[in-house]
Amino acid sequence: MVVTPTLQKQHAAIMALCDELLEALDELKSNEAQDNLNHIMPLINTFVAKSLHHLAAEDNHTYIVALASPDERVSIRAYELKRDFGNLRSKIVSFRERFLTSRMPSAPDLFIQEAAMLIKMSKKRIIREEKELFPLFLKEPPFKDSSSEQMLSGKQR
Repeated sequence: MVVTPTLQKQHAAIMALCDELLEALDELKSNEAQDNLNHIMPLINTFVAKSLHHLAAEDNHTYIVALASPDERVSIRAYELKRDFGNLRSKIVSFRERFLTSRMPSAPDLFIQEAAMLIKMSKKRIIREEKELFPLFLKEPPFKDSSSEQMLSGKQR
């Protein structure tokens, strides 16, 4: 398995988008402005599109190669990550079908709750890949910030 610069750039872009979305969703919850979703809908659509594209590449290539690796450390770690996050793509597809087929979600509270859950799950997957799987192929793990440590320890936004 090769950890490409493209894959790492996608991770960085998705993480930045996740942070922006979590902040916007927190503002919506704290201001009780669930009916004013117009400004975050383009971000949600971008998150869904980028995530589905990225997850398809990982699930259909990266994980297939990693699971077949003769190095047990790689195959076991890939198996664990696939077990923990393998359904993320289908959850995002389901979210898209339920909430993004019309201009505005009919259940804003549920939309916000599920969007936040998927965004946090995406962040956790990326953080774990960067910390647990990619270092098996790289000399230095790319993420070394406190926000990733907080996500892994359960102290998340």
